[in-house]
Amino acid sequence: MTQNDLALRLDMHKSQVSQVERGVHNISLDTLERFTNAITGTPIPSKGLRYRDIVGERLRNQRKKKGITQEGLGAMAGFSVLFVGRVERGEGATSLDQIEHLASVLEISSDDLLTGP
Repeated sequence: MTQNDLALRLDMHKSQVSQVERGVHNISLDTLERFTNAITGTPIPSKGLRYRDIVGERLRNQRKKKGITQEGLGAMAGFSVLFVGRVERGEGATSLDQIEHLASVLEISSDDLLTGP
């Protein structure tokens, strides 16, 4: 699939697609979901869940597994407890950089949050 084809499927400008491909543009989980669905042609995730809901649930599970509170994770990561709560509930636009940072603070791979263990 060309950048033009992908841009048309996503209703985005080709330059935006190019920036994402080159890692110049930090994308949100919602945008990652749109790219994945456009490329595969299959809704991911399935069962009507949003990708950010699944990532939020995985974050909550990993945090609890390590015995860390939302307040503790927020303090360790330099984020507010409100932000951590929103991510765990799948609310708002969370960027891949933020997910990678939270995973690093929890000493896990960002893949554990994005694709599961």
